[in-house]
Amino acid sequence: MARVSDVSDQRGNCEVNKKRSDHANRMDVDEEQTHQKEQAEDEYLVTWKGPDDKDNPKNWNQTRKWLATFLISGICLSTLMSSTMIAASLDDIARDLNIGGSADTVVQLALSAFVLSFAFAPMFFGPLSDIYGRVGVLQGANLFFLVWTVVSGFSQNKSVLIVGRLFSGIGGGAIYAIGSGFLGDVWAASERGKSFAIYNAVPLLGPTLGPLLGGIITFRIGWRWIFWIMAIFDAAVLLPTLVLPRETHARTILYRRMRKQGADSPGAVDKLHTVWDKLTGDDNKRNARKAITQSSTSAFVVLASQQVLQIIAVYQAILYGIMFIALSTFASIWTNVYHETTTQSGLHYISVAIGSGTASIGGALLNDKIWRHLSRNGNVVPEHRVLLMIPGAIIVPVGLFWYGWSVQMQLHWIIPDIGMALFFFGISLSGNSMTAYVIDTYPDHTASAMAAVTFLRSIMGFAFPLFAPRLYTALGYGWGNSLLAFVVIVIGWPIPLFLKFYGLALRKRSGL
Repeated sequence: MARVSDVSDQRGNCEVNKKRSDHANRMDVDEEQTHQKEQAEDEYLVTWKGPDDKDNPKNWNQTRKWLATFLISGICLSTLMSSTMIAASLDDIARDLNIGGSADTVVQLALSAFVLSFAFAPMFFGPLSDIYGRVGVLQGANLFFLVWTVVSGFSQNKSVLIVGRLFSGIGGGAIYAIGSGFLGDVWAASERGKSFAIYNAVPLLGPTLGPLLGGIITFRIGWRWIFWIMAIFDAAVLLPTLVLPRETHARTILYRRMRKQGADSPGAVDKLHTVWDKLTGDDNKRNARKAITQSSTSAFVVLASQQVLQIIAVYQAILYGIMFIALSTFASIWTNVYHETTTQSGLHYISVAIGSGTASIGGALLNDKIWRHLSRNGNVVPEHRVLLMIPGAIIVPVGLFWYGWSVQMQLHWIIPDIGMALFFFGISLSGNSMTAYVIDTYPDHTASAMAAVTFLRSIMGFAFPLFAPRLYTALGYGWGNSLLAFVVIVIGWPIPLFLKFYGLALRKRSGL
């Protein structure tokens, strides 16, 4: 299946593609010659019209690719900011809705419910976009998110707020799952580092900028305006997708081309087929029931069958859960321990944004440089992407130790901020590398693979903050964060090295 979607990778990567031996790279070898031969032998085969086919998203010019990348990143940013935007406002929400303090499990549930939806929405909508295309699913999910965000702002009790957060999270989760597939559609493997750096910064910058802006909004005009301003922002980024839609999914584009050819030549409609039909035996005339069944199960199938994906998913889930513990309790540290205002507590999230942003930009440049260096003799494997996971795995626990004990000893405010910046630097460095690794490893099933990863990490992102208040009450901030750091050391340190040396063998054994 990958051979159609990446046919034009040869143009910018031909010197690398000559000797590729790995699954993610076989899709580029002798692609044009293969398709020309297939088309010559099969007059009913629908495929690209040569390496310069204008309908192939990988043939878009750089300006169009970057505009589309910033657009999809902006849409994802609006949804992911919502995941933590109320973190600095939990005390105000609890007081207005008569729930309790910010440490109460119910008010923490209002924060975590959004993340829970991220576990399930991508499992359905991500693979669905692999079947029906990105644009339509993206527009529907964005509209769904917008409506329920507005509902959350009008909530008068905890039940409506939690339900509103849960359903808006479904739309947000769908949008994020589709985004990774979109970038895989338009960027060649050798070009993905910078684009994915921007996109991968979103799940880190979004949750970190959210509380910063949320605290300011709450202090100025009230917590309900958090939701309404987010809805306005989402509507602003939704409009371009309605006015300038352009499908990027190669399979969908070719199926539409096939249907058009069938309409022009009714006698050949039952004979027309794409490369995917030849390789997998898929039915051209896919019905809705089959599509829904396939889309809702494919991510689970990929996760259950792929050991490499299981390792990445578990590791990223642990990091994501710990990240949300930090994000959900960060504001309360400044209000309860350092006795600052809501606005002041929100400003400390700048340190989080600095850490994750620096790693995203620097990591992207270094990731591409490493990829080009290691691929210069044709030895291209996805395992090149895991190298930056090694320093990331080391920096994460260092940041946790630094942050936890500086708060425990109530040192100057800049010291905990530096610790958090280090922690998120490591999280971002590791996360960017893992996402690039998954996409290069599963080019045929990008959305399904990312949906599987998102499923596990969102479960952790939902569950971990619920026990965070009890963790710090029992152990304090010093030993509480030290415990989390030890978990990262035991699980996270061996994984990058294991994938580097044994990832290829695992992928060959798993197949797909």
